[in-house]
Amino acid sequence: MQYDVSFKFLFEKCAPQIIRQLVGIPVAESDMVEPLPTETVSLRRSDAAFRVTDENGNQEIVLLEIQTNWEEDVPKRLLEYRSRYLVKCKEKITSCILLLKPAAGAVGHYEDNEISYRFRLIRVYEFDAEEIISSGVTCLLPLVPIMRHGLDLLPGADQLVYDSTLPLQDKVDLLSAMTVFTGLMSKKIGPRTLFQKEGSHYGIVCLRTF
Repeated sequence: MQYDVSFKFLFEKCAPQIIRQLVGIPVAESDMVEPLPTETVSLRRSDAAFRVTDENGNQEIVLLEIQTNWEEDVPKRLLEYRSRYLVKCKEKITSCILLLKPAAGAVGHYEDNEISYRFRLIRVYEFDAEEIISSGVTCLLPLVPIMRHGLDLLPGADQLVYDSTLPLQDKVDLLSAMTVFTGLMSKKIGPRTLFQKEGSHYGIVCLRTF
């Protein structure tokens, strides 16, 4: 649940950057689409749908499902999710799973006697953390600990967030999300609290300790 909440924040603050950097679609603009009503299954909070316009003016619906650990029925859930949007929306649909931890059985397709369904399986842990840091996209920095070499680069990543010109509350949220994802990769790294004075108020920022 804590990973769902952290990704919900990232989707709200960083959807175009996530879709551009992780999914590979050159986003010009994006808007979150409200989850479709369903009589049988409620969508999980980590699921998100965006109406995306690319740099050439093409529009599509991008569905994102967060999966910490691979589960066998994930492709079926994503297929159900996609099918309901296919009925309601006229745009092309791109469905994606963002997988946070390595899993030997993870696949980017589902097949049975009637259906052959392929989707984008995005292994977040295979991205190079150094490239994300070098990109200068601050709102993606919470994902650094999940990526290759990420734990080694944490001191620089959280300092970049702390030194950024973002509003204090955004810094708090980004660093808190970074702490959550750090805990996913290493139980030896936990949060510490740092107080920063801003005017007459104090902000609480969560960082990591070794």
